[in-house]
Amino acid sequence: MNEILKTLKKILSSANIVYDTGDYTSATILYFKSAFLVLDYIILLSKGKTPKDHT
Repeated sequence: MNEILKTLKKILSSANIVYDTGDYTSATILYFKSAFLVLDYIILLSKGKTPKDHT
């Protein structure tokens, strides 16, 4: 569980840095990755496990 939160912080930090450089496409991809991590975290809390993929 902590691993998801650590990864989320790293990706959000990277997204903010990339955004500040003006690379909005890459920043958007990173922001979406962080959104999926939040969803994984919610699923982990409610179901006790995370999905293999997001299909």
